Amino acid sequence: MPTVFLGRQPILDRNRQLYGYELLYRSGRTGQANVVEEDQATASVALDALTEIGLDQVIGDHLGFLNMSRQFFVSELYLSLPPDRVVLEVLENIQPDEQVLAAIEEAARRGYTIALDDFVYEEKLQPFVDLAHVIKVDIQEIGLQRTKTDLERLRRPGLKFLAEKVETYDEFDYCRNAGYDYFQGHFFCHPELMSQRRSPTDTANLVRLLGQVIDPTSDFHDIEKVVEQNVAMSYRMLRYVNSAQFALVEPLTSIRQALVTLGLERIRNCAILMLMADAANKPHELTVTALVRARTCQRLAERFAGGPGREEFFTVGLLSVLDALMDHPMEELLGELPLADHVREALIKREGPLGQALLTAICCEEGNWEGLQEFPFPAHHVRESYLDALQWSRMIADSVK
Repeated sequence: MPTVFLGRQPILDRNRQLYGYELLYRSGRTGQANVVEEDQATASVALDALTEIGLDQVIGDHLGFLNMSRQFFVSELYLSLPPDRVVLEVLENIQPDEQVLAAIEEAARRGYTIALDDFVYEEKLQPFVDLAHVIKVDIQEIGLQRTKTDLERLRRPGLKFLAEKVETYDEFDYCRNAGYDYFQGHFFCHPELMSQRRSPTDTANLVRLLGQVIDPTSDFHDIEKVVEQNVAMSYRMLRYVNSAQFALVEPLTSIRQALVTLGLERIRNCAILMLMADAANKPHELTVTALVRARTCQRLAERFAGGPGREEFFTVGLLSVLDALMDHPMEELLGELPLADHVREALIKREGPLGQALLTAICCEEGNWEGLQEFPFPAHHVRESYLDALQWSRMIADSVK
């Protein structure tokens, strides 16, 4: 049996809060789907999500968007999926014949949300538009101007529009102003370099605090002072220790006791997460992305016996969104942090074992299965590492909200 890769891409709303995930399928680690039978691909995604992993672990309490072939609608194979948890995407190569239109209409009657995937308007596709709840538009394919004009032409009460492949904040801002409701792409993982939302002084203070918690020469007392001076951080630290990650024999009575339970390495990582959670105007999904990258890198570290420690892999994944978090270039931010050269090179140039692990995690995140072939990790190990990270990250992110 080939290794099945199941990826996911976040879908955010107009406030950059998580709305759902599109679930992505690939068989093996090739650049193309290599799907001989589309129904098999759809079934593999559904089965992977529902049985092997569990839908709650993959999408939490949000919606899962899944590509549906013509046969999946006509044969009503979608009935194995819960209508309140999934959105059925009509693939762009499906033609609106009488049989498939009746099948999609029946799916909508049964309570399923219908989305049109990679939609480019033609008059013959109007019957699909009439049945749809969501229209997904690839803004890179049709361009920003048509992105706006198509929305104005097709807009009606109750119909939502989703902009796909939104790669920059400017594209997000344009589509939001044009009236789009949802956004899919990597815009939230990149810095808003022209942003004025945070003053240079605020950024400098955050970086200095970050420097304290990641400095390997900092001792327990130094970290304790940082935590105790911040009420919100103290509360979150206690909440984190009280999460399912730790089996406490007795209730905690002090911040110091909580810190002793955690240990220095967990304290540093938890403090970084709290700084992320406090970042103004940043989507919570950015923290989740950092955690998924960190955990994936940490698991991939097993391939580099005798190399950098697992904690370095975790740190590289966690700090890989630092530029997006603080809206400053990565190189400028890292200049103020006490990081080893090989860690710095991994974050800036994606070089060395740490850089390879980070790029592998990003390939999984983006659904770039072709890119995975460039790195020395077995397919099954990449898959296991990424799926473990998906399950682990949401629980940790929620514990430090």
